[in-house]
Amino acid sequence: MPEVSERNHVSPQVSPDVRFFDARTVGRELNRWLFLGLDLITKRRKDEIEWLGAGGDELNTPCLFRYGRGYLPRGFISPLELGAEFIAKDALPPGVESQSGIEINGVAIQSHLVQIPIYPGDALSNLMMKSMNDQGRRRGLIEIESLKGKKWSECRSFNPNEKGYLDVLDEVYFGDGREPTLRGLEDQIRQGAKAFPESARDAEQMLVGCSQSRDWGLNKLEAEHARLKATPTPGSEAPTYSPLGELLLVQLEVPRQDQPLREMASLNMSIGQQLADAVGRNQNSGFDMEKFAAIMSQTIDATAKRVAAEMRGEQEPVDLTGERPAHIHHKTWLKMRKDAGLEE
Repeated sequence: MPEVSERNHVSPQVSPDVRFFDARTVGRELNRWLFLGLDLITKRRKDEIEWLGAGGDELNTPCLFRYGRGYLPRGFISPLELGAEFIAKDALPPGVESQSGIEINGVAIQSHLVQIPIYPGDALSNLMMKSMNDQGRRRGLIEIESLKGKKWSECRSFNPNEKGYLDVLDEVYFGDGREPTLRGLEDQIRQGAKAFPESARDAEQMLVGCSQSRDWGLNKLEAEHARLKATPTPGSEAPTYSPLGELLLVQLEVPRQDQPLREMASLNMSIGQQLADAVGRNQNSGFDMEKFAAIMSQTIDATAKRVAAEMRGEQEPVDLTGERPAHIHHKTWLKMRKDAGLEE
C-alpha cells in the first residue's frame, strides 16, 4: 500500500482588496462648493427678485438652490448639490435616467412630474467651462476644493449653540458685513485667514478668484470706455455706461469717464438751441430760412454722395462746366477747371 503523506497545513496567501480608479477624477455625485467675489446682478434685477439683494451671479443650474435656484451670492461659499429638471411623466424620453420622489424637510411631496437628476460634478464642469473662457478671460468663479464632497449639514448649522466650518469662517472673515469693493473683500479674506489659520488654503483660492475677477472686470470696462469715446452720430444721446459697467465701476474703484462726454453733449445741445433762437429772432429781419434750408440740404446730399463713392473706391464724376460743388474747395475747383482747359 502506498504511504499516506502528512497533512498539508500551509494555507494560500490572501491578497488585499484592490480597486482601480482614476485619481484625477471625482465622482460626479459628490457635492462641490463655489465662490465668486463680484456682484454681476443689476439693480433692476434685484428689484424684481428680493432674494438677489446680496449680489453675486445667476447661474443656470438647478444644483444651486440653497440661496435661491441658480443663485450664487457674492462672497459666500455655496454648494452645488444634486438637483433636478422636472418633466411630465408622459413626456420623459425612453432610456433617460429619472426619479419619481421628492422630499422637503422630511415631508414627501406628491407630484405628477418626474425628475431628471443633474449631478454636481456635471454642473461644475459646465459652469467652469463658461466662466474660464469668457471672451478669453476667467470671470473668477472658483471651486473651494477642501470642501469637495462635504454636505451642507457638515458645513452649516442651524443650531445656535453649534457652528459649522462655514459659520465660523463667515464670522471671522465677514462678521461686520462684506465690503462693497473687490479690494475691500480681498483685505477681509487676508485678515480672516490670519485669524483662522485652518482656512488658509481656502482663502488662497478665494483670492485667486478675486484676482481673476479683477482682470475680467477691467477688460469689460476697457470695452465700455472704448464705446464711450466713439464719435456719436448727430442727434444721438450722450453715451453712458451699461448696467453691468455701473456695477463694475464701484467694485473695481475705477473713475468714471463719461462725465466729460456728457458735458460736451450738453454744450452742443446748448449751442444748437442758441442757434435756433438766433434764427427765430432774425426771421423778420431779412433772414431767408428757405434758402438756408436749401443750402444745408445740398451740402448734406453732396457729402453723402462723396462718402458713398469713397466707400466704393471710386470718384463721383464732377461737371466742371457747372457750378462748384459745395464739398470742393474753390482753389481746388479752379485747378480742376484749368487742367480741363476751361480756365486760363
